[in-house]
This record gives sequence, structure tokens and C-alpha cells, in this order.
Amino acid sequence: RPADMALAKRITLRASDLSAGWTRQGPSTQPEELPRCPGADLDFSRFTITGKAGSHFTRGTSVVESFVEVFESRADATGDYRKSTQPKLLACLGPELRRQARMSGIDMRLESARFAGRRPVGDRAFEYRIVMSVATGTRRTRIYVDLIGFQRGRTLVGTYFSGTLPVPGRLAVARSIAGRAR
Repeated sequence: RPADMALAKRITLRASDLSAGWTRQGPSTQPEELPRCPGADLDFSRFTITGKAGSHFTRGTSVVESFVEVFESRADATGDYRKSTQPKLLACLGPELRRQARMSGIDMRLESARFAGRRPVGDRAFEYRIVMSVATGTRRTRIYVDLIGFQRGRTLVGTYFSGTLPVPGRLAVARSIAGRAR
């Protein structure tokens, strides 16, 4: 729906949500793909998405991205949130990143992937942290990836923060985005 597409675009991460020095980049060109996750129910077809948008910012080696989905109803958003936060699915995030990196020819090792807790953002939210290392010449470089996912009303938002150090201010960024969600 055009109105929900416009709403999704208004909700996405903005430069004003971040500290100085971040640069907007074009949206990801990778096609959406569900993770390979044995034993997890990945059928989300009963939930109707009526608007989608994303944004992407970089600063040095750090990246912050947001992905917004507006649903036909609050019930659809709640159902999708509950289904997408099932433990079996969250446990697949780290291995899925490793699989995708290897498909791209990147030597990546998964060091840890864990649920980091519920967060006070929107109606319901969580944080998940993945720590990996990639080969850089003769040594390995550690990469931190934090996902804060939340629902507010009929909107779901995934915010991804990655870098060679944890990106500071993650919760404040997620709360700023949540303030625009409906």
C-alpha cells in the first residue's frame, strides 16, 4: 500500500538518529532470504506486510542498518514478531552469517552468538549479539554484530549494528526509530 510504504520510509534510520560522522549509503542489494534453520518453522505467509523500507549508514569500519516492515494489522505484527523470535530461529543467525560469508569467499569464524535480553523499546524488543572473526592477512579481526529487533503497533523494525568494536548508543538509536513507528 502506498501509505504504508511511505510510513515505512519515514520510520527508517535517519542521520539525526546517529552521532556525527555517519554517512548514508544506498540500500542493500542482496535479495531477502530466510535463513537455513533446521527445526524452525519459517512459514510467515499468514502475516500480511503492507509497507517495507530500509536504510544503511557507515562510519569507518562500522555499519548501522534498519529494516522496517509495516503490517496490515497489529495482530499480524505481533504474530510475526513472536514467530521470528523463537529460540530455534535466533540460534540460526550466527551460523547463517557464517554460511553467507563462506559463500562470498570470506574466511569467517563464529566466536559466539547469544540472546542478549529483552530491551525497553516499543511494545516488545530483544537484542542478539554475534561475535565473529575474519581473516585479514596473517591475522584475524573480531567483528561485533548486534541486532535490536522490536515491534511497535503494526510495525516491526530490525536494527543491525556492526563493527570491529561494538557500536555505542544502540539502545538510544532503536528508541529514536521506535518513536516514529506506529
